[in-house]
Amino acid sequence: LYLAMVMSGRSGAGDGQRLLEERLVYQLSNREKEGTLRSLLPPSLKLKDSNNPPSATRDKDDDKIDFASNDYLGLARCPQQWERVNNSVASSHANRENFSLGATGSRLLSGDSRLARDLEERLALLHGQEAALLTNSGYDANLSLLSSIPVEQDIVLMDELIHNSVIMAVRMGRCRNVHSFSHNSVTHLCQLLQQHQKQSLTGTNSAIFIVVESVYSMDGDIAPLRGYWMSQMSMGLS
Repeated sequence: LYLAMVMSGRSGAGDGQRLLEERLVYQLSNREKEGTLRSLLPPSLKLKDSNNPPSATRDKDDDKIDFASNDYLGLARCPQQWERVNNSVASSHANRENFSLGATGSRLLSGDSRLARDLEERLALLHGQEAALLTNSGYDANLSLLSSIPVEQDIVLMDELIHNSVIMAVRMGRCRNVHSFSHNSVTHLCQLLQQHQKQSLTGTNSAIFIVVESVYSMDGDIAPLRGYWMSQMSMGLS
């Protein structure tokens, strides 16, 4: 990344860089005063002994409960999970399987593995589906799905408080007929469905995608999924 800052009326050597630094320092100072400055904790305060993980999301040293991470069930530091991972790695090494400590590349090129395939097969079985596909994160899953599945003639209706990953995905995709409805509003969604239903039935082979979250993590709101489904069925949409 190359960043240049040019200021009108200033031609001295290093003026642009100095002014940029002053601006950044000023902005960071304001954030610190407002209490919104974020920074990484020193390793001594943040990192734990990987060989002796806490039993759950409660930190055994300071007796605090983690309300900040996405590790809702405490599986990331669960002793039983650690034991299963260690046993799996040991078994792979003992059996001389094709096991790598890094992806080495995308799965379409050199990064596929038997471990990833096994996990996808188990996930598909768990959810009663034909297949499953792993992604790096939920953000990547949303980005991949919604930037590629809806096409030009389709319609996307999404909750106004949908996660940013969905908004970014739709912007990256080919669909331009995108509309938001009021948060958790079955009534507003019905209005949009009625408005756009004719377009999907005019022979253009268009589809309507309704995109919501089951639970909105920022506020804890639960989507009225049954209401959405009933509205959809009452209009003959499936």
